Amino acid sequence: MNERDLAVLEQYELSVSETYRGRGSYVCVTEKGKKLLQEYRGSERKARLQQTLLMRLSESGYPNVDIPVTNAEGNVVTKDKEGNRFILKDWMDGRECDVCRGDELRSSAANLARLHNLMRIETPKSYAELSPKRKAAAPTPDSHGDFLSNSHTELLPERKVAAPTPDSRGELSPDSHTDLSPGQAADSFWRTAARHNKELKKVRSFIRNKKNKTEFELCFLQYFTMFYEKGVCVQEALARPEYEALQSRAEAEGQYRHGEYSHHNVLFTAKGIATVNFEHYMKDIQIGDLIHFLRKIMEKYDWDETLGCGLLEAYDHVRPLTATELCYLAYRLAYPEKFWKLTNRYYNVNKAWISGRNTAKLVRLVAQETKKEYFVRKLLERRG
Repeated sequence: MNERDLAVLEQYELSVSETYRGRGSYVCVTEKGKKLLQEYRGSERKARLQQTLLMRLSESGYPNVDIPVTNAEGNVVTKDKEGNRFILKDWMDGRECDVCRGDELRSSAANLARLHNLMRIETPKSYAELSPKRKAAAPTPDSHGDFLSNSHTELLPERKVAAPTPDSRGELSPDSHTDLSPGQAADSFWRTAARHNKELKKVRSFIRNKKNKTEFELCFLQYFTMFYEKGVCVQEALARPEYEALQSRAEAEGQYRHGEYSHHNVLFTAKGIATVNFEHYMKDIQIGDLIHFLRKIMEKYDWDETLGCGLLEAYDHVRPLTATELCYLAYRLAYPEKFWKLTNRYYNVNKAWISGRNTAKLVRLVAQETKKEYFVRKLLERRG
């Protein structure tokens, strides 16, 4: 963003006395308090539903959220002369959750549980779009599969899983559900896992056919089987009826989740904890937020069991987890998502030059895998 973008403030019934830069945004001081102006990529309908969700949260006793502001024409999304889209939100002074402080991390986990208790809202009919009917039937494996097996020496037999047709550039799929329509529920994770697993095999074939391989490519091939086997086993486990039922319940109860809950979006303010940046909200199994938060923090702490259990207990104290939800969480954590993301980044950029950082990340990922497996096992032992 640049100062020219501030011209869109003229479309709001506000008197702006001061502006200063934020992270990819501008903070505006007005007679109605501080506001935050940022670019917006969603639709007007999605922004309106976001406004509705956050107003409901505020009315339900959780006021510290960044509610979008309506402009003079009654719209939530505002366009400048070039057609660029912006959104103005309520803002508050505060600092991000400090990842070096265990007490703040536990408070953030409890804060997420409180949000989830309140984010059960029927989609307003005027904003909702029906989800397309799913044609693919879920597989029904006889068992969960041993995705934590110590034997990773041979590839599993070929699975017949559906995968989307790559676009004209041959790119892999996006790594989120950010294109969901307002009120449309996210797809079951086993379908996402099936797609990602198929894409991993595609990249392996691509690298195998290369004559001169880079350090990253050699490392990818060395550990492909280990990560791929886990991915397939998680896919099959989460296709079981009890986990499909979690998805159905989320849709029926109107469960929404933040979509990008991390320490960056939790502010400690004079008025208590605030949660911001709900732009990736979606109707989905709410535990997805806890999984995202846990994964981000645990990777920083080398999958420390004591910390992880402390975060789960802080969440569970406010919103108790069922045995099925705990199992779902464990399997989702077990999925090699970081491996897929590194692969996705590699495949969708110029392969003639590969950043050494990607190789270092892959090496670190492999080094952490044993500790992650141990943590996941502990979660599965707690389900009973």
